[in-house]
Order: sequence, then structure tokens, then C-alpha cells
Amino acid sequence: MEARVVIGERADAVAANNRNDWPGVVLAPGAGGAGGLQVTQVIQGSPAYIIGLRNGDIVTSVNGREINNLPLFFRVLREGTANDLRLTFTRGTGAVAAAGGSHTLAVRSDGTLWAWGDHSHGRTGFGIVSGHISTPSRVDTATNWASVSAGRSHTVGIRSDGTLWTWGYNGNGKLGDGTTATIRPSPGQIQPGMIWVSASAGRDHTVAVRSDGTLWAWGNNGHGRLGDGTGTHRRTPVRIGMATNWVSVAAGEAHTVAIRADGSLWAWGRNSYGQLGDGTRTDRNAPVRVGTATDWASATAGSTHTVAVRTDGTFLSWGNSRRGKLGGGTTTTVTIPTFGGTNDIVFRNAPATIVLQ
Repeated sequence: MEARVVIGERADAVAANNRNDWPGVVLAPGAGGAGGLQVTQVIQGSPAYIIGLRNGDIVTSVNGREINNLPLFFRVLREGTANDLRLTFTRGTGAVAAAGGSHTLAVRSDGTLWAWGDHSHGRTGFGIVSGHISTPSRVDTATNWASVSAGRSHTVGIRSDGTLWTWGYNGNGKLGDGTTATIRPSPGQIQPGMIWVSASAGRDHTVAVRSDGTLWAWGNNGHGRLGDGTGTHRRTPVRIGMATNWVSVAAGEAHTVAIRADGSLWAWGRNSYGQLGDGTRTDRNAPVRVGTATDWASATAGSTHTVAVRTDGTFLSWGNSRRGKLGGGTTTTVTIPTFGGTNDIVFRNAPATIVLQ
């Protein structure tokens, strides 16, 4: 077993005994580089940094142990130039949490899924549609949950085998199961046979990226938030454009943002406050590029604003700044990415991935 550095792919992965245990990994070959790289600077229980990894470099062991037997959390940071990466190793798989309109979910490091809050429309996934729970409770018996995203009244999750699951309120088909059922109170798989690497639940729509780099969306298409060039609601996933290099996507209330493998940032949907970042307030029903930068690492969409992080650790924000939500010391609405600040611990994210070969 070996891992290969591929610049511009998914951000993180969990080393385990097989590919299915690497949540969110894009299974693609690397390009060139020096083989058989030995990583020897990992300190148990704390992060360690390896400088100088290049696109295509192969990692076969850490501290003398083969990588397939090492339960470590990997994060790669582009450091300076595209050929200079920082690789961070941390013990454990980490955990994932998501906050929705009135419910919260979390994935523990053992792969179990937990939820709490309002049960309305079955959004918590317990199979019930009324009442609430005020303490975290396990949703099902699965132990391979990798990620979860909570919308206003529905939820989407990905398991480590790449399968995609949705539950909760199905208004305008945002669960993507093709039915007209109003609710689904427990997780149900959609698009069997497909491998998914990223998914996000918006207020009334859902977006996701497959392992082949294609982008898909479904649900409410008001303001063009699905990005398919129409305003038609979709009850099943519809492909967005022809690009095959999407790596991550985030759904807001009525707009969507996504990043491609080349580090470019794209946005579409409602733009009443300039939340798309294209310098206008015009709604877009297909992806438009945000500026010309090629160093975007992550992005997230709020109700009427957007925040994104570049590979040098800077975060930028734009859109509605009411109540100071942009974090730039102003309440003035801005329609292009505006400097917000830096923080090497909180805001640094990964524009690359470790891919099993």
C-alpha cells in the first residue's frame, strides 16, 4: 500500500487498511515525482510537518511503519508554491459536525453518526417526525459514516464507501430520491453504484461531487441555485456543466459555491447582496468564476454571504455584512472577495490530497 500526493484534489483522508476507509478521497493517479518517499518526522500524539513534498511524490511508510497499518489523519497544505507542500499527520480520524436550521449532527472518530435537536420532518434521522431530543443520540448502527451536512430541514451524509444518503423534508425533491414523498425520517441511499466525495445541504437544495470530479445538484432551483442553467426544480441529481475537476462544494440558503482542482472558485444562484463575489448583484443560473485566483482551498456559503480561505491561510468574505457577519470590521455590503484576516491554526486548509494507489 502507498499514498501519492496529488495537488488540487480533496483535502483530507484517513489512512486505514483499504480504500473504502478513506472518506472523501478522490481515487486518481498522481503525476510524476519521486517514488518511495520515506516520511520519518511524525511525532505520536501531535502534528508533524514535512516540507518539500511534490506533486506525484509517493509516501510508503511513516516512522518505519507501512502506511496501510497506520491510523493517522492526513492534511496537506500547499506551502509557498505548487511544488512545495506541507503534510500534517495527526493521530485519530477526527470528527465532523454540522448545524442545520434546528438540528445538529456529528460523526465520531469511530464512524458512528449522532444527532440532536428538532425531529420535525425526520431531519434527525431517528425515524420519528415530532418532538425533540436535547442530548446527542446515535442515529443508526452503521460505523462507516465519513461526513454529514445539515440543511434547514434535511440532511445529507456520505459513508466511507462513497455511498450518499439523505433524510428529512423532501420539499422540491431536495432529498434526490426521485419521489414526491414529503418526508424521509431515516437515512436512505440515493444513486446506488455512484461514489461521492463531497456533499452539502442548503436551505432547500443539495449539491454533491462524485469521485470522477463531476458536480451534481437537486432540489429547489429558485434564483438558479442548482446551476444547471434553468430555474426548474429537480427531484433527482442533475449534472452541472461538463467539468470533471470539481473537488468541493457548499450550499447556502439560495446560492452555491464550489472549488475546482485548479484552485479556482465558482459561484451561482441568488446574488442580491453580491454573495456570488462576481462584482454584481445579478442572479446566476450557472457557475461563474470568482476572480482569477487559483489558490482557493475551501469555501462555505451562508444565507446571504460567502467566506473562503486561500492556501496561504488568508480568509476572505463578501456579500451581506449586516451585523458584521463578514468579519472585516464593517457592515458595508461588498460584491467581491474582501480581506477578512488570517490565522494559521483555524483558517489553514488543504488544497491537496493523499491518494491510495
